[in-house]
This record gives sequence, structure tokens and C-alpha cells, in this order.
Amino acid sequence: MNQQSYLESRRRGTHGFPMEYYRLDPSHPRYVMEAHWHMELECIRVLQGTFSAYLNNQLYDLTAGDILLVECGCLHRGEPAAECLYDCLVFSLPSNSETYSAVFHRIAPLTMPSAGVNRRITATDGALFEAVCALMDTVREKATGYEIAAYGHLFVMIAHLCAEISTPAETTAPPRGAHVVMHVLERLERNFREEFSLKALAKDIGISEKYLCRLFKEYTAKTIVEHLNERRVENACREIATGKSITTAAFDSGFNDVSYFSKVFKKYKGISPSAYKKGNV
Repeated sequence: MNQQSYLESRRRGTHGFPMEYYRLDPSHPRYVMEAHWHMELECIRVLQGTFSAYLNNQLYDLTAGDILLVECGCLHRGEPAAECLYDCLVFSLPSNSETYSAVFHRIAPLTMPSAGVNRRITATDGALFEAVCALMDTVREKATGYEIAAYGHLFVMIAHLCAEISTPAETTAPPRGAHVVMHVLERLERNFREEFSLKALAKDIGISEKYLCRLFKEYTAKTIVEHLNERRVENACREIATGKSITTAAFDSGFNDVSYFSKVFKKYKGISPSAYKKGNV
């Protein structure tokens, strides 16, 4: 999975079973969850230690056993504490059936941004907590017939959510700051190889440079330059792994100075580009 895919549009799982499970420990390249969003729901479960999650910049402090439900289109990131272990399930909800149209009509609001389902789920939530755990464990274990069992647990989970969420008219839209940052992340993802101008970006969005920088740092815990350099370094790693020279990889990733590239690369990867290249020969 692309470590820097901030607007994640790829299909999860398969067409017939759109669910994907991840288990993350300190060795995983995405152990620290970068700010991103996608149009599927996500369950984040803390298995050990503590985890600080930010949904549209609202902090949720999670401890072992807690589950966080993230709604569609929500900008989110996470910071695991030392020795934290956690797993995630990213999934699409069933959305279409002529025979069961009444059921899918009830599910439809859950697939929309600002559905009002962002929430912490703990053991005190009883049947809802048990259904989410059973869903995640079923997809993780992949026993014979697990797809059918997973959908069973998913529908139990949906039933509880539909019973408790607010109606769409009563939900609160994400703050404008989240939308601004999502726009910036998407734009930088498309154009990270090009020369960057903070002034031009702020003018295009219609806000001041100072306010843009403050918003970005507030929602991602990084400056725009830090984010852009990390994105370029990640791309350079993939280019180097394909056999390109360090100089070519640097220029193809948006750097225009090899010496500066080497300095930035070592800052984020802990080794020099040449050492990285030797490890990928």
C-alpha cells in the first residue's frame, strides 16, 4: 500500500468482498498513521498500549480494547504510543439490492460524509462492541466461509448504528479547516514533483499564507514543507528500488539539488540514499 496515499481511492479487498484488514506494530511502514481519508468506513482497534487518534482534528484517546469508528470522508490520523499494537478494518457497506430496498435505504446515510458515526466503541457498548470485534476477527482469521460470517456480523453492527445515529438533517458538517487541508493534501499528492509556491497555493484557496500554514500544522501535525519532503522521499525510494540512479530518482521526485535531497532523505529514512540503494540491489 502506498505509504503516502492521502486520498485513498483504490478498492479495498475485492469487488465481491470489499473489506481489508491490517495489523500494525512498530515495524510496519504505516505504524504512525498519516493524515488521510477515504470513502469507506474504518474501525481502528487498540490491542495493546495507547493510541491518540484525530478525526477532523478532534482528539480521541484510546486504550487497549477500545475501538474507534471512522466515518466516510473523514480526515483522520493517529499517533501510537511506544509498544502500541493496533489493527484496522477498512470496508465498504452494502449499498444496492432491489429485493431488500428498504434495508439498503436505511444503510445509505451511513455511507455519506458527516453521517455522525465517528465514535469510540468500548466493552460497555455491549452487542455493538461484540459485533465489531467479531467482524474484525472474522476477516483477520479468514476461516472457511468467513465472507458470509463477516457480512452477518456487519449487518448486526449496522443495525445498532442505525438505531443510534442522528438523522442527516441533525448531523454537523466537518469544520471548514478539514476541507481546506483535504484539498491541500490532494493537490500536493497530484503535483508533488512540481515547484512548490505557498503564496500561489494560498491564493488559489482564498486564504492567507499564515492561516493556511496554521491549519495544515493543526490537522496533520506537520508543516507543508515537511509533508512535501516526506512525499518526495517516499517517491524517491520507489524510484531507487526500480534501479534508477540516486540523481535521477531525486530529480524525478521533485528535488532540484542532490545535496539537499541526500540531507532530507537521511532525515526521514535514517540512512543515506546510497545505503538505501545498496539495500535494494
